[in-house]
Amino acid sequence: MNVVFLCLDDEYAGLMQHPVYNQLPECISGIVVSTTYYGKKGFLQTAWTIFRQSGFRYFLKMAQLKLLKSKAEGETLSPLQLAHKHNVPVVVTEDVNDESTIEQIRALAPEIIIATNFNQVVGKTIRKLPTLGTFNMHKALLPKHRGMAPSFYAMLEEDKYTGVSLHWMQRRIDRGNIVAQTKIPIQSTDTVSSLNLKAAKLGGKLITQFLAHVCKDDVVPEGIIQDEFLASEHSFPNKKQVSSFLKKGLRFF
Repeated sequence: MNVVFLCLDDEYAGLMQHPVYNQLPECISGIVVSTTYYGKKGFLQTAWTIFRQSGFRYFLKMAQLKLLKSKAEGETLSPLQLAHKHNVPVVVTEDVNDESTIEQIRALAPEIIIATNFNQVVGKTIRKLPTLGTFNMHKALLPKHRGMAPSFYAMLEEDKYTGVSLHWMQRRIDRGNIVAQTKIPIQSTDTVSSLNLKAAKLGGKLITQFLAHVCKDDVVPEGIIQDEFLASEHSFPNKKQVSSFLKKGLRFF
């Protein structure tokens, strides 16, 4: 089975992919790494978007979190490092939907595509390339907390659990049928950073189990339809939400 990962070259994507390299290395036929930030925006555009919508305090916390992630990435192999270590082909792109990228992915002959901490909208052409399906790993208990910053919103809303959800990818973000899902209890000592790390590690285990199941049975489950009555969706938090988060004594890291 040929699996292609879509990802950012960061710690979370590395943690999601690492168990697959350990247990099913022969399945990975390539990775596609996004070099953009939020959607197709550059660094300055993304920074300005966050600053304008979420305010200085959130912007500062995200910058500090990024620095902490950079230090942690020295201990965790990134997707590019994993790919180079295992001689896996790499496609680097600013736009996953452009013709050049599509042809490079097509050449990898994917049977399954899985997005692991990816930040671009994947078009229909890419979604239809693999013979078995295209999936996304989302760091939340879908249908709750679709979209941006799921760990932040799980804490803000005082959820007892967060989790990870592997779902079919479709045109609308985070809405496809769920094929695998696991809960993560939220502890009083948890932070946005700790929940993101827990979710990434558990997501890697879930992806590996899913792929092993598909390899064994040669069948991809249809999954469970998401209950729209329970759904919520988020963009970057606004200033009022950030203020409420901090007033509750919640922490980013």
